[in-house]
Amino acid sequence: YDSGGNLLWTVSTGGSTNPVGLALNGSTLYVANNSVNTIDTYSATSGAYIANFANNATDGLLGPFGMAFSAGTLYVAATNGSTGLIDMFTAAHTGTSFSTSPDFSAFVAVSAVPEPSTYAALAGLGVLGFAAWRRRKSVSAKLTA
Repeated sequence: YDSGGNLLWTVSTGGSTNPVGLALNGSTLYVANNSVNTIDTYSATSGAYIANFANNATDGLLGPFGMAFSAGTLYVAATNGSTGLIDMFTAAHTGTSFSTSPDFSAFVAVSAVPEPSTYAALAGLGVLGFAAWRRRKSVSAKLTA
């Protein structure tokens, strides 16, 4: 969607897939498809399919459901059957490594980037503070005159 709320494009992942996770890196959108155990890439500007990034046959990917990017690495939470794990891929898909973890059923990606409304609220508080300061300064000037 654009800033006016108009739909720009949609991604069609086919009828047999179950998209459950999204991650954006630059102009590339990564889509985790749980039912076919793949991660596919799409253009974030047009929605066009680019290529398959990871799959069960070549990468051992099983049950991807959540993804996040950090410092050029794609972290993928996967069910891996009955035990959970986090798969790590470099953005260029070089040097795939797997890190096992205790069983888990959910993956939460937290972003430290504030929402635009947070900046607007802080700016509003600044304007109110400035107005109060000017008013107080104006009243004190009238009292001393």
